Amino acid sequence: MNAAFGQTFNTKTLTVSKSGSGSGTVTSSPAGINCGADCSENYIDGTSVTLTASVSGGSTFTGWSGAGCSGTGICVVTMNSAQSVTANFNANSPGVSTNPVSSVTANGAALNGSANPNGLATSAWFEWGTSASLSTFNTTSPTQNLGSGTSAVSYSASISGLSSGATYYFRAAASNSSGTSKGTILNFTTVAVAAPGVSVVPTNLTVIPGDSCVAALQPTLSWDLSSAMWFSKGWAWSTNIRWISFNSSNCDTDNDGKSNGSSGCPAAGTAMSAYSVKIDSGNGNFSGYAWSSRIGWISFGDYNGDGAINSSDENISGAPCSGNCRAKLNLSNNQVTGWARVLRYKSFGGDRGWIKLSGTATNGSTYGIYKNGNNLEGYVWGSENIGWIRFNGTNYGVTVVVPTQSAYQVQVDSDPVFPFPAEVDTGKVASSGRTYTVPSGKLNYGTTYYWRAKIWDTENSESSWVNGPSFGTAAHQYPRVDFEWTPKTPSALETVEFKDKSIVYGGTSISDWLWTFQDAICKTPATGCETVQNPKITFNEVAEKSNKSVSLKVTDSDGFSCLLNKSIPVNVKLPEIKEVAPKK
Repeated sequence: MNAAFGQTFNTKTLTVSKSGSGSGTVTSSPAGINCGADCSENYIDGTSVTLTASVSGGSTFTGWSGAGCSGTGICVVTMNSAQSVTANFNANSPGVSTNPVSSVTANGAALNGSANPNGLATSAWFEWGTSASLSTFNTTSPTQNLGSGTSAVSYSASISGLSSGATYYFRAAASNSSGTSKGTILNFTTVAVAAPGVSVVPTNLTVIPGDSCVAALQPTLSWDLSSAMWFSKGWAWSTNIRWISFNSSNCDTDNDGKSNGSSGCPAAGTAMSAYSVKIDSGNGNFSGYAWSSRIGWISFGDYNGDGAINSSDENISGAPCSGNCRAKLNLSNNQVTGWARVLRYKSFGGDRGWIKLSGTATNGSTYGIYKNGNNLEGYVWGSENIGWIRFNGTNYGVTVVVPTQSAYQVQVDSDPVFPFPAEVDTGKVASSGRTYTVPSGKLNYGTTYYWRAKIWDTENSESSWVNGPSFGTAAHQYPRVDFEWTPKTPSALETVEFKDKSIVYGGTSISDWLWTFQDAICKTPATGCETVQNPKITFNEVAEKSNKSVSLKVTDSDGFSCLLNKSIPVNVKLPEIKEVAPKK
């Protein structure tokens, strides 16, 4: 009881407790409870106390229990007796955001995201695939520890091995003890570079006997480089705009998507897209881009800067070459004609920014560039603001590289859709070889298989997947051939008995035996012993101990056959023994 001004009051105790993995506070009206720190308070008998729950740290209030309270609203307790109330707080799973990609190159990108751990130890990662369908998000980055704070933490992951000019979809993901959360799906497209062409040839499926004549299905898969895009490398020089780079490898020697800061290159560490000026080996058409630190991108085909080469590039209003702009190498005389364009000047119209690749100077002399071996040589004119550009000089020049295959990847699967992972997947194999033999034991009998191949060239440009012709494996395993003989080391003219120990598969039976004996004659049967299961023979006389070859070919009732050869040591003929009666 409490006494006030000579009066006494009966009081009752209200106790509040909290449960769950989350955090929060409970306060009361009238004041008293602030749980937090004060979770128990005495109230005058009959007082109506209203409790209010407030969450913190990314938690969720999941409801009341005790004293007749439930739900997630307020809790009203009448203090006509001691009361106990529990407030339940649960921690939330991480709050995840997927952020735009950065540092996109032809074969890689940096994925970005953020996650709020909501007070619990949290790990995060990225998922990505080739379509927005969640089932194709079959690749993940390594997990990263984001700690257990209550504010968003940014994280990123660099991925590589992507196809050039391809669209990829990705999302951020994170997990703590309260669950897993995933961000929205975003997409990006890698930088498009010219890719080598690849063609396949019919599958050469062979059955190769092993030591014990166990057939191993080992298809040999073959492909060819069907077309190639020549790449330019090196530098050209202009007195006005100075160095012009014809390949990103001039500034990104380690192919990490960042400039090395060399002369004529962006500042060291600057993110770079892969680029090159290319020549189609089939028709001589130029494409791609060169780079100048003074004037930016110089295009050799995409004259309107929309990222594609089409008819719109030949019909640019005010262009000095309208209808006849395409840069082209004459594959017969190695002369280059057409135009290039500085894209930053495209908004000016007229002839500003256009570079003529061959023509006649004001003094009547001709100029241009031509292919001399693997070099581009000569001069071109780029109007007054650009001036003359020289393609070869002392210690510099532009070379043409004819790429070859540098790597391949082959996949084989019984599903033509090629689910991940494929039953056989070589991964990227650094090799110029154009065949792949599936190792023994990888394939099953009685199965139709599908296969596909892709290649990389010496510029690390990646082809698309090209499907090869399907092939079927044998219905079942081939016969396992084996045999034994007695005696183990026979003598010439001694009867040798052979016993077949072969096994056939797939519910078949042996339909034929075919023995081949070196320097021997049939004993049982006297003729045709070569085609019975367990023949007897004698080896012909030998001058000294020697090895004789015996082989057995077994054919099952499905026509599957296999051959085994063994070598048998044969001694000279045993001496004849003649009994002579003893002399008396």
